[in-house]
Amino acid sequence: MRSWPVTVEPNYDESLSSWLLRLAMAQGCDPLILSGWLWPAKRVWTLDVDRGLTEQDIAPLCEVTGVTGSVVEQTCLRQLVSRYVETPLRSNLSWPWVLSIGSRNRLRTGGLQYCPRCISEDRDPYYRRKWRFAWHTCCVKHGIQLVDRCTACASPLEPHRLHASDVHLGICATCRHDLRSVAGEAANRDALRFQEVTDEALDRGTTTYGGREVSVFDWLNAARFFIAILRNRERRVSEAVRSLVERMGIASHAEARCATGLSLEMLPVTERTTLLSLAWTMLSVGPDEFVSQANSLGLVRSQLVDERQSLKGVIVEVLDRLPERSVKRRRSPTASSGPRSRQAVMRMFARLERKRRVQKVDVLS
Repeated sequence: MRSWPVTVEPNYDESLSSWLLRLAMAQGCDPLILSGWLWPAKRVWTLDVDRGLTEQDIAPLCEVTGVTGSVVEQTCLRQLVSRYVETPLRSNLSWPWVLSIGSRNRLRTGGLQYCPRCISEDRDPYYRRKWRFAWHTCCVKHGIQLVDRCTACASPLEPHRLHASDVHLGICATCRHDLRSVAGEAANRDALRFQEVTDEALDRGTTTYGGREVSVFDWLNAARFFIAILRNRERRVSEAVRSLVERMGIASHAEARCATGLSLEMLPVTERTTLLSLAWTMLSVGPDEFVSQANSLGLVRSQLVDERQSLKGVIVEVLDRLPERSVKRRRSPTASSGPRSRQAVMRMFARLERKRRVQKVDVLS
C-alpha cells in the first residue's frame, strides 16, 4: 500500500472512530469509501470500532498513515477498560461502563456524547475517547453537561454517516445542524465529582472508599451496587430500603427513575447524571455508616442485593457485615390481574420507541 497524500495525526485522547472519520475527510472521501478500501471484508461502521482493532486490521492503517501500532491502540478503549474489568473482553457482548452504540446496520441509537464548547475550540472538531464512558456526563474544563443528541432533530450522534462535503465532525448527520452552536447546561456538581474521582482512579489504579484504598474495579462495583439500589427504590415494597436511602443523604423526592429499564450503558446523559450524582452521595457516606444505618433499620443482605447482580470486591465485604436470612415476600392478590402502573407503561413505551427507531433501517436500506 502507498501512503495517503494527507497525513492526519490522532489528537490527544481522540477515539479511533473520530480519527478514522477525520482521515476520510482529509483525503476528500466518505467514511464508507475509506473503510471499504482499508478493510474490504469488514463492515466497520456496523461495529463499535472504538473498542479496538486486531493486529491484522491495524497493519494496513499504519502503512497508509505512517502512525505506529502503539499510537493506534491508544485511540482504542480496550486498554482502559481492561484496567477495571477482570474477565476477558468479548466483542459480541457489551462492555461495562462503555456506552452502547445500539447499532443495526449503520443506524445507531446512542453511544456518543460531546462537549459543544470543546469542539467549538477545536481547530478540527473531534470526539474524545473518554466521552465513551458511562460515568462521563460533564466537561471538566467548561463545567457543562455533555450532549448526546442533536438538539435540533433529537437524533443520536452518528458522525460515521457524514460525507466528505461536510468538512468536519461538528455537524449532525441527520439534519446537518451545527453541533457547536449548543449553549450547554451547567454540570451537576456531584456527578462531576464522581467523574473526576473515577477518572483519577482509572489513571492511578486505586482510589479511597471509607478511608481505605480500593482498586478502580472495587470502586466501580460499589458504584454499580448503589445505582441498583437507587433504581430499585421505587419498586421495593420495603419502606426500610427507602428509609436507608434517605438516611444516606438523599431526599425522598429525589428522582432516580429511568424512562426504560435499560442498563446504565444505554441510558441518556440526563438520566445517567441523576443516577451518578445520587450514587456519589451514597458513596461519600462511607461503608461504616451504610452498615450502621442498614442494621438500625433491620435490613438484611437479601433486601439490598438484586438477584441479577454479580457482586465482587469490597462491596461484598461490606454486605457480609449485614445479617443474612431469607425474607418472605408477600404477593399482592391483585398484582397479576390489576393494571400496570403508569411508570411501568411509560417504561414499556420508551423501549418500543427505541426498537422502532432501530427498525427504521429496514425501510431505509
